[in-house]
Amino acid sequence: MPLTSNGIGFGFWQKQNISFNMGTCEVCNTSGIHSSFDATLYFVFLYLPLIPLGKKRVTDYCPKCQDHKETPLKTWHENKERDLNIVKGVLQENPRDINGIINALGTIVAYQDKHTFKLLAEQIKFGLPHNPELLGLLGMAYSYFSKFKEAEEALRDCLILTNNPEISEKLGVNLLQQLRPQEAYPYFKHIFTEQQIDKIGYLYLLVEGYQYQGMHWNALEVLDEIAKVFPEQIDERDYRYYRRIAKKNVSTNKIIKPKELILLNKKNKPNICNRFMPSLGPSIFLALLFFLPIISLINPQPVSVYLINGLNKGYEVQINDLKQKIPAFGQVLVTLQEGVIKVSVDDKKLRIPQQISQIRTSLWQRLAYNQVFVINPDRSAILIKGDLQQVTTPHSQQQYTAFSGKMLYSFAEMKYLLPNFPKNIQVMAAENDLWSQISIFDVTNANRTLSFITKNFNKEKRVALLEKLITSFPNEDKYIRYLSSSQEPKKFYKILSAQLKARPIVVEWHYIYQEIMKKRNQLEALLSRYQRLVDNNPGNPNLAYLLARITPEKEKAQALFRQSIQGSAPSPYALNEMAIQKLSRG
Repeated sequence: MPLTSNGIGFGFWQKQNISFNMGTCEVCNTSGIHSSFDATLYFVFLYLPLIPLGKKRVTDYCPKCQDHKETPLKTWHENKERDLNIVKGVLQENPRDINGIINALGTIVAYQDKHTFKLLAEQIKFGLPHNPELLGLLGMAYSYFSKFKEAEEALRDCLILTNNPEISEKLGVNLLQQLRPQEAYPYFKHIFTEQQIDKIGYLYLLVEGYQYQGMHWNALEVLDEIAKVFPEQIDERDYRYYRRIAKKNVSTNKIIKPKELILLNKKNKPNICNRFMPSLGPSIFLALLFFLPIISLINPQPVSVYLINGLNKGYEVQINDLKQKIPAFGQVLVTLQEGVIKVSVDDKKLRIPQQISQIRTSLWQRLAYNQVFVINPDRSAILIKGDLQQVTTPHSQQQYTAFSGKMLYSFAEMKYLLPNFPKNIQVMAAENDLWSQISIFDVTNANRTLSFITKNFNKEKRVALLEKLITSFPNEDKYIRYLSSSQEPKKFYKILSAQLKARPIVVEWHYIYQEIMKKRNQLEALLSRYQRLVDNNPGNPNLAYLLARITPEKEKAQALFRQSIQGSAPSPYALNEMAIQKLSRG
């Protein structure tokens, strides 16, 4: 079935031999105007027919749900010739066989053979004038071939012989086609009395018939009756449309062109666009390929961008002319103009260099979806695209993707974007869409973070990410030790040296440094360095504790331990060490 989404899909073009008939769709169960035609099926891109996929014969095309039947045109013509020869042979053998005539009528109408129909119609009228079933089918066939007067005569003769609601409806439509709505109304009355909601289409055709004659008061009366019998129709688009038109023109005799009824009453004029667009489509498409990128470059658009902070300290970022504060581990939604962006952070302690990038969306992307842009100036945040529950569920099949280490991210698959998000960027999608959100991974739990980055990033990215995490969590022993075992010794020692100079001192870094120096058998240099530090900072209990833990002489070490727990701010590390010693001595 031809279907297009955002201008991409399949469609019928170059329609010919178009005919219309009133019917009830087998799929959506609504009554309306159905069409049949010859056409070429095309692959469509941006609503332009590009690739022909074969000629088809389309029958009973429903405008509501687009359901239809289609057959290769060559096959349809072959079947037509075969089936018509069969029914002609049957009728020649037994011209008064009722079942044979009914069969023949169906076949002739299906293949739209007007010449054979004319001969058969005369045979029915003069040979079998009192058969209600044949008269009803004959009337519907006349309507199908736009022989309205003959159809009316046959349908009236049928109703004299039998009270058939379907025939009544067909006669009502026939009278509407002849612009006689007042005469048509009684033939639709049973739809109200029997509350047949599936036949509401006939009542809207009646409304159109009145409006086409400028009889808006009568149209309003029908609409009032619809509202009374079918109250659920009041909120339907068709009902609101017809009522608005009727109320607007109730004091006038203005003729309103129908949406549906006119199809049955007009000649089939060729649609120039439908006929010639397939030959122009590829040329237009090539022109668009050339010009649309140029248009998108010269016509930049404002875009929504999420600014996220991967550090435990808030900072102010400047992006071109915009200054914006981002809270620690937080996010802010801003609007930026497409083009080159310069990102800088004034806080020199964070050592975030100026960065330059570009935000650009092509016109194709603007037509298809809204991109989600994320700027992370510190490059420390971990983003997850996909099912967030999979991250924390043990032994689950991975259905997400992790990102880190970049300043600018663009997630082009996301089609809908909500304006704010608490812990993640929510994107509306179907429940079974595993790419429905972008989340910010919580790095405050060291064990969980180390497990996650080990699973999702290679060694190079892990090391780079740990260097960033240590900025936010300088006391986290697990991060420090993981980095010391993963980083190249020279690079790690450079990081270590910078951390040893930090004030207030971070004891965990000094632990690592002392262990490295001991392994190198440089205890004397180590003792000398920490003795100088204690002498230069006599009131620092943590430095006294660090010297105590590497001093080999027990009495001197104990004196340093006691020194580190004295005063109003004793070293918690020293208190812990002395408690362990007392417990070990019992």
